[in-house]
Amino acid sequence: MVMLTTVCFFVFCFTSVFSLVAARLDNPIVKLWKEVLVLIYYVFSVFLALIRGRLKLSTLILVVIAPAFILTVYIITSLGDDLTLVMYQIKNDFIPFFFVLGLMNIFITFDEGATLYKKLCKTLLIVGVINLGVIVVQKIFTEWFMIFLQVDEFNNSSRGSGLRLDNVSDSLRAMGTLTSFIGSGTLMAICFFITLESGIVNKKLKPILAGLFLAGAVATLYKTAVIGIAIYCVIKLTMVVIRVDVKLTRVIWGGATAIIFFIMLFVFNDYYVYDQMKNTRFHDAAYSSIYVRVLQHDNIFNDVEKDSLLTGVGIGVNGTEGPSGLKVASKALDSTYINLLSNYGLIGVLLYLTIYILIMLRVVIKPGIGATLTLSLLFYHLGIEFFTNNILMNFPLNLFFYIFIYISLFYRSERDDAELSY
Repeated sequence: MVMLTTVCFFVFCFTSVFSLVAARLDNPIVKLWKEVLVLIYYVFSVFLALIRGRLKLSTLILVVIAPAFILTVYIITSLGDDLTLVMYQIKNDFIPFFFVLGLMNIFITFDEGATLYKKLCKTLLIVGVINLGVIVVQKIFTEWFMIFLQVDEFNNSSRGSGLRLDNVSDSLRAMGTLTSFIGSGTLMAICFFITLESGIVNKKLKPILAGLFLAGAVATLYKTAVIGIAIYCVIKLTMVVIRVDVKLTRVIWGGATAIIFFIMLFVFNDYYVYDQMKNTRFHDAAYSSIYVRVLQHDNIFNDVEKDSLLTGVGIGVNGTEGPSGLKVASKALDSTYINLLSNYGLIGVLLYLTIYILIMLRVVIKPGIGATLTLSLLFYHLGIEFFTNNILMNFPLNLFFYIFIYISLFYRSERDDAELSY
């Protein structure tokens, strides 16, 4: 199962290839290949745990009964919404968790958790290097790449091919091995954090790999990833200079996440920062990065306020996922914050943040395998991209994000913190 899990990790990282195949075949089953693979892995893991006698009652409740109960309640509370849109939302928000539940049936002991952690880190680093190479090819041979994808044939404007191609000043925002430059840039950021925080990379290789992944993030022209890495480096260098210990490092990441979160909350929900920059040479960057996002947040918030501030405008009403016939008046949901607000209202936003705050506190106080790496990823998600990007819709990055959190929460021992970092 270790090999099968690794293969799944690797396959998930090449979503762009499978999206193109699905578009060419125009087969609805093939288009759901990710969800089908996740569910097959989950069912097979439960079956394997049963025949091996490793499925305890507590695990059965956690991986079978609890998910069934949650999905049932979710569907019942969504009966007033369009069922098709609800199913699409379940596909995006819940299906990735079934892979994590499958891992619980396979990797049970601390040593098995350590193996899972190392396999995931190494797989992502290998894919990260491949992704960087693909980015370079896409940037150099942009015209050939566009012709190869046959963009017009697959109606890229409506993402009929499942791929998102964007241009800035006649330069392609390279999507690498994933389906968009956002996914590709975020993958580069994650690989950057893995290089410096996972504990599995040789000291001599660290600066080389970190430099390559930083260059890859810059090449995608995804500003959120570059800014996230820059802020991370400032905090990391500060901790190195003042020589903080492992425990204090975790506390600092928690505090830094809270501080950056509130800064981003202000920047992307108020026009003040944009107003200070609009008459400077940074106007274009401020307009595309800040003004557009504030405008979108205001627009969706006003809709939610009119409909129901507590519960949102309805599941699947906004966003790009779902049949085009049901999305005529749909609005884009480009950040995790606005995605939660639109679908689940203020209750959903507060519940989401509460869960992740509790997770962060747990990892800080009782660290598991890869605790520092997990805190770095939580810092990036909650502090940097919560108001700028929508990781909930970014498969497989959302899945890997959940797995790292799961590993840090469930694989703990009495060993020294230094050993737990791997």
